[in-house]
Amino acid sequence: MHSLLSYCNAFFFYTLLFREYLVELVEGAHLFINLLVAQAKSAVTLIVSRRQKRRHRSEKRHLKHAAHRERRKELSEARKRLLKRTNATPEERRAFLTRTWASLSSNLLLAFGSTSKNVAPDEIPQLFDPAAVSADGESMAAQLRNAICLVYTNLHDKQAERALAIARAMWDIWPEASPSNDVVDEDEREEEDDLTKEKARAIEAGLEHLQVLEYLALRKIFFLDLTAEELEITKVAIEEEARNIDDEEEELIRQELEDSDAECSFNEVEKEVAFDTQSFLLRFTHSHIIR
Repeated sequence: MHSLLSYCNAFFFYTLLFREYLVELVEGAHLFINLLVAQAKSAVTLIVSRRQKRRHRSEKRHLKHAAHRERRKELSEARKRLLKRTNATPEERRAFLTRTWASLSSNLLLAFGSTSKNVAPDEIPQLFDPAAVSADGESMAAQLRNAICLVYTNLHDKQAERALAIARAMWDIWPEASPSNDVVDEDEREEEDDLTKEKARAIEAGLEHLQVLEYLALRKIFFLDLTAEELEITKVAIEEEARNIDDEEEELIRQELEDSDAECSFNEVEKEVAFDTQSFLLRFTHSHIIR
């Protein structure tokens, strides 16, 4: 009997203490939240110190990241230019191309006259894949179109020497598309005066007969309307670049995790930031925190 009374007293005592603890906990939390709400309503910005643990990025990873960032920036800017060109009227587009060709053609004539090869053979992308050739010859035509688009893109990027090198590689693979076998079409007859002026300009620059034909062929490619194809190529390039970034980032992180040197160690960064009351309240009242 005495043991039972002792147990009841102890149970009552601990229950009372537990209740008092819960009351103090709820009241303290209530007071804390009210203070935060008052802080949120006030116009005063509270500056707090935040500590974060960051992994040292290796020099190799840093350079890779910078190169990808620059490449994505170039592709984004190219896409913006293409979209702007797509929305232009035919007259606006023709005027823009004429202005661009005026400066590009001078660089192109210099590229024809240059004896040194500034574009190495290994810098020219693969234009023809024998494994992709089908019996109906459709893939051959598709690969030729892709090569023309590549020349077109380099011309519009004002890469005169590179465009010329790719075009000559293309004409070696597809002799039927070479300028020596080119036939004057209706569009060229309509702008015969412009072609005559361009031909005379090329001859004055000292170009030989075959070089003059190549120059006029590049001009023809430059004035083609391949904006839709170029947009698609740019879109694919952006997606491929994003995949490359993810793959290389994962590989570099994996390599860094395997290393044990100081390059992969963590360092603690402390910085002052404005206190975000709302996000703090959301974290403070999260079910995981309450549990």
